[in-house]
Amino acid sequence: RNCVCCEKEYQGQGAEFCSYTCSRLMTEAIKNNRKVKAFNELDINYYKRIRSCIPYQNWRREVYIRDNYTCVLCGEINGQLDVDHFPKSFMKILNDNNINKLSEALFINELWDVDNGRTLCNECHKETDSYGIKVN
Repeated sequence: RNCVCCEKEYQGQGAEFCSYTCSRLMTEAIKNNRKVKAFNELDINYYKRIRSCIPYQNWRREVYIRDNYTCVLCGEINGQLDVDHFPKSFMKILNDNNINKLSEALFINELWDVDNGRTLCNECHKETDSYGIKVN
C-alpha cells in the first residue's frame, strides 16, 4: 500500500502512513485546521497533494505577509487573493525537477522560495499565462 501523505510504498496493516513523520504532518495539519482533504483522496493528482501540504501552505502565508495581503498588479487589498509562483511557474518547477510525488517536492527549494511568489487577486491571476495550466 501507499502512504496517503507522501505516496511511499510500505508494508502495514490498517495504517494510512508509512512513518511517524507523515502521521505527525497530517496531525499537525488537522490541528491547525489546514485543508488536508487532498491527502485522503488517493485518486487526486500529485500536484494537488503538493499544494495541500504544510510547506506549501507556509510558503503561501509568507508571500501574503511579504506583499501585505495586496495584489501586486492592481493593488486590491484583502480581497479574494491567490499566490502565484512567479517568475517560474509551479508546473515548470515540477517539470524541470522531474517531480512526480509529494516526497520529492519537499526537497525542491524553488517551490518554497518566497522570492518566486507573488500575491494576486483572483481576477489578475486569471490573466496570467500560467493560470489553470496543468502542464508547461
